[in-house]
Order: sequence, then structure tokens, then C-alpha cells
Amino acid sequence: MTFFLGILSGIIISFINSLVRNCLEKKRLASAITSEITALMKQYGKIGGSLKRNNPDGTCTLFTTKIDDDFFTIYNKNADKLGYFSPLVIKKIVELYTNAKGFVCSIKTWNDMVENKFPDNKVSIDEINRYYECLKYQRDGIFTDAMNLTNELNVLYCNRRFKCYWNLLIK
Repeated sequence: MTFFLGILSGIIISFINSLVRNCLEKKRLASAITSEITALMKQYGKIGGSLKRNNPDGTCTLFTTKIDDDFFTIYNKNADKLGYFSPLVIKKIVELYTNAKGFVCSIKTWNDMVENKFPDNKVSIDEINRYYECLKYQRDGIFTDAMNLTNELNVLYCNRRFKCYWNLLIK
């Protein structure tokens, strides 16, 4: 009888240990993603306002911004671990990062437009102005989604001590 109780206690302790490790991993990942999103928002905030400046004489000065680095290190290296989160949170994370990567592509297109790298079809200032407004709209949408997601990750995973243990037990 003692033998079976020993085996049963070992199984229970192992199970609880596994739950605790999973919960801690989930909290670490949520915290890392939240930090990366916050840093991206700061960088994107600098980009949108610095691409175009209206001059007093009614003209505008256009700027480009160099984007060579991959700013999605945490996401790219941990995408396989998103299964720790609920399907809705996974959907929001993937959509946010996809939109953020799309914004990087849009900035690269902006750079090409400003530098007139379309030799066969010259880009007019009206087209550049419209594209600039689209960039601001795209950036603002990413900001809204990013703030909502970081708040949700903080509430669900980062600021709770015991909730994740209970969720693992009933999941």
C-alpha cells in the first residue's frame, strides 16, 4: 500500500511541477511579447511623424527611413510556443505581427516612392500624400491593436499569480 501511495504522490508532484513550469513559461513569453510590442510601438511612433514635414510656403519636405533589421526577434523565435495562449489571444498576436510586418513593407514602398525608384511611372505628389495618409492610418491601427493586446496579455498572464495554474487544470 505504501508503495502505491509513493507512486501516486510522485505522479501528483510531477503533474503539479509540470503545471507550474508551463505557467511560468507562459508568463515569461507573455512578458517578452509585451515588451517587444511596446518597443515596436515606440519605434513606429518615431517613423510616422518624421516622413513628411509641411513647410510654411505650402510645399512639403519628404524623408525616408532606413529599415534593414528584423525588429520581431521575440515573435520569430517563439512563434512555435504561441500554443500556450488561448486561440483568441494567438489570433490577436499573429494579426498584430502580420500587420506590423506589413507596415515595414509599406515604409519600404514609401522610401521607393520618395526616391522615385519607379522610372517608368513617375509618382506625383498627390499620390505620395495619399500614401502618407494611408501609412498614418496603418500605423494608428497597429498602435490601437498593440495597446489592446499588451493590456490583455498583462491582465491574463503577466499580473496574475494563481489564475494560470487554475486555467491549466481546467484546460
